[in-house]
Amino acid sequence: MQIITKGIQLLVLSGIVLSCTQTPSSIQNKILGDDKYKKVISLIEVADSLAETDPDSGLMVIAEISNYPSKGMATELITAYANQIRGVAYISKGKMKEGFDLIESSHSFFLALNDSLPLAVSYKRKGYALRKMNKYDEAIKCNIEALTISEEKKTTKNIAYLNNALGLLFMQTGNYENAINYLNHALKLYEQENDQFGLSKVLNNLGGTYYKMGHNVLSLENLEKAYEIKKKLGETGSLGSTSTNIGLVCLELKLYNKAVDYFNEALIQSRLKNDRWGEANTLNNLARGYIENNAINTAKEILKKNKSTVESVNTPDLRMEWYSLSYKINQKEGNSNKALEFYIKYTTLKESVFSTNKDKIIGEIQGKYESEKKGKEIEVLSKLRTVQESRLKMQYYIGFFLAISFLSLIIFSLLLLKRYRSNNKEHFLLKTKQTEVVEKNAILNKTMNEVAIKTEQLKKQRDLAKEQKNQIQHQKEEMTNSIRYAYRIQSAILESKELSKIYTPNNFTLFRPKDIVSGDFYWIREIENYSVFAVADCTGHGVPGAFMSLLGISFLNEIFSDKNKIEPHEILNSLRAKIISALHQNVSDPINNDGMDMSLLFIDHARKKILYSGANSSLFVVRKSELIEIAGDKMPVGFYYNMSPFTTHTLSIGPSDCIYLATDGFADQFGGPDGKKFRMKGLKNLLLQIGDKPLEQQKNILECSFDAWKGNNIQVDDVLILGVKV
Repeated sequence: MQIITKGIQLLVLSGIVLSCTQTPSSIQNKILGDDKYKKVISLIEVADSLAETDPDSGLMVIAEISNYPSKGMATELITAYANQIRGVAYISKGKMKEGFDLIESSHSFFLALNDSLPLAVSYKRKGYALRKMNKYDEAIKCNIEALTISEEKKTTKNIAYLNNALGLLFMQTGNYENAINYLNHALKLYEQENDQFGLSKVLNNLGGTYYKMGHNVLSLENLEKAYEIKKKLGETGSLGSTSTNIGLVCLELKLYNKAVDYFNEALIQSRLKNDRWGEANTLNNLARGYIENNAINTAKEILKKNKSTVESVNTPDLRMEWYSLSYKINQKEGNSNKALEFYIKYTTLKESVFSTNKDKIIGEIQGKYESEKKGKEIEVLSKLRTVQESRLKMQYYIGFFLAISFLSLIIFSLLLLKRYRSNNKEHFLLKTKQTEVVEKNAILNKTMNEVAIKTEQLKKQRDLAKEQKNQIQHQKEEMTNSIRYAYRIQSAILESKELSKIYTPNNFTLFRPKDIVSGDFYWIREIENYSVFAVADCTGHGVPGAFMSLLGISFLNEIFSDKNKIEPHEILNSLRAKIISALHQNVSDPINNDGMDMSLLFIDHARKKILYSGANSSLFVVRKSELIEIAGDKMPVGFYYNMSPFTTHTLSIGPSDCIYLATDGFADQFGGPDGKKFRMKGLKNLLLQIGDKPLEQQKNILECSFDAWKGNNIQVDDVLILGVKV
C-alpha cells in the first residue's frame, strides 16, 4: 500500500504494493499529509506486502503501529487499514470468521469515506476473504466492483491483480472459458509491467485451470514456469500453492513419488507460515496421493491426523475433500456403511456450496459490469468531444505561443554557436573521444550480434527438441488409445462377472492384466448337465497375448457348438488341432511355438463329481484342512515336439469343497522383503488358509496378499485365479 503525501499516493490491493499514476486521493492527503505519519505509512506498506504470504510477520508489523500516536480522522483511517490487513493475515492463517469480521467492519468505514481508491482496495480485500470462505458469487461481485474503479483510474497493476483474482474464481466455479480469458488478460498486463511475482501467480492459476480442464501436459508446463520464477525470486510464501498444484497434476500422470515430494514441500511451506488452511489442504492431497498408489493404510493415518485441522479451519472445500477421501478409503476396504455415510456428507455439502442459482447470479454480476463499462466508455467519448472543441478555440493562442517560442529558439541557438566557437579546442578533444567510443561500440555491437546469432541457434535447437517431444507424446497417446480400444474389445468378449453368476452363482474371478490388454483369459458355460470353466495363459502378454486369447475364445465357442465332444480331454485335443492349423505350426518351423497353457474343468452337479484336463496346469481342491492337487499333462495347447492325447481326471466332490484354477502370474510375481517370487508353494498355502471363507472374502484376501507382496515392484505377468465353491 502506498499513501500519497504531497506527491505519494496510497493504494493497497490484497498484499501487492502498487504503483499508480492517477490523481491522488484528496481525502487521504488531508488526513495523512503530515510528515509525522510517514513511519506509520511505511509500516502499513510492509505489513500489507506480507499479509497473504507471511501472515505471522505481517501481524507483528501491524502491532508496531500502535506505538505511534495519532488523533481524530487519522486514527480512524489508520485503524481501518490496519484492521483490513490484519483480517487478510487471519484469513491466510485459516481463521476465517475473525479475519472476515475485521475486513467487513473496515469496509463499512471506507463506504462512508466515499473515496474511490481506498474503496477499491477494500472491495478487493473483501473479495479475497469471500473466495477463501468459498462464497464465490459474493467474491466475484466484490472483485468486479474493485475492477470497475481500477479501470476508471487506470491502475494497471490493480487491473492485472483483479483479472487474476476473477480468473481464479471462475476456475473454482467451473466456468473455465471465462477463467482462461481473465487469466490471459492478467498475464499480458504483468508482462507489460515486467512483474515477475505477478507472472508467477497467473501462471500458477493457469496451470490449475488447465488441470481442471484435463489438459495435464499444458497444466504442468505453466506450473513449472511459475515454480521456477518463485524459486528465482526466493518467494517461499506462495511456493506452497504451486507445489500443491504440480503434485495434483503428477497424480493425474501417475507420477506418484514425484507428487508426494511436491506435496511434502507444500506442507513444509504451510507449517512455516502457520497456514492452517494450507496445511489441511496439503494433508488431504497427500492422502489422495497414497490412495491413488494403493497405500491405503498410510492414507488412512494421514486423514485421521488431519481431521482436527480440517474441523478447526472449517471451510466447505476442505471438508468436502476430507469426506470424499474417507469415502474412497472405506469403499476400498469394503466398509459399505461407512463409505455411504461419508458419500452422503460429501454430496450434501457440495450441493450447498455449488447451488444451481450461483451460475445465474455470477452471470448477472458480470453482465452488470460489462454494461457499466460500456456506459463509462460513452461518457469518456463525450468528454473527449468537449476537449476537441476546446482545442479548436485554443489554436490562435497556440500559434502565438509557437511564434514566440521559435524566436526564443533562434536567439538561444546564436548564443550556443558563439559558445561553440570559443571552445573549439575542447570540442576537438571531445570529438576524438567520441570516435574512440564509436569504435568500441562497433566492437561491442559485433560481439552482441554474434551472441544473438548463437542465441537464435540455441532457440531453434530448443524448439526442435520441443517439437520432437510433442511428436513422441502424440504417438504415445495414439498407441495408448489404440490399446485401450483393444481392451474394450477384449472385455466385451470375456465373460462378464454378471454372466458368470448366472451360470454358476458360487464363483469369483481375480483378473489383473499386466498391461492394458491381457494374454490370460477365462471362459464359463453351462453344457447339458455340466458347469464348464476354462482358465488359459497364452504365449506372451499385452497385445500379442491378447490376440492369442481372442483366438482361444473363438475356437472354444466353435468346439462347444459340436455336442459330440463333451469330455475335457477331447476339447483340449480339438483346440490344439485348431491352434496348430491356424498358426501353421510344424516340425520344420520350431520357432513358431505359440500356444497356451489351460485348465479345463467340468462340474457334474447331479453326480457330485468333477472332470478335469490340463495343459501345463494344475487344479487345486481345498477340502476341510487338506489341499488336493490334480496335475495336468506336461504339454501346451499348441505344437509340441512330443505330443500325445490329453488326459481327463475324475474326482468326487463334497458339499464344502472349494476348487481353484490359476495361471502362473500370481506365483511368478517378485516382491516381499527379499524381492523373490511368491512361488506356487506359497499360493497353495494361501489357498489352503482361505478355502473355508466366503468367496468374496477369499477374493479380497488374494488381492490384498498380491498387492502387499508386490509392493513397489512392477507386475511381471498377467494374473488370473478362478474359484468355485460346490
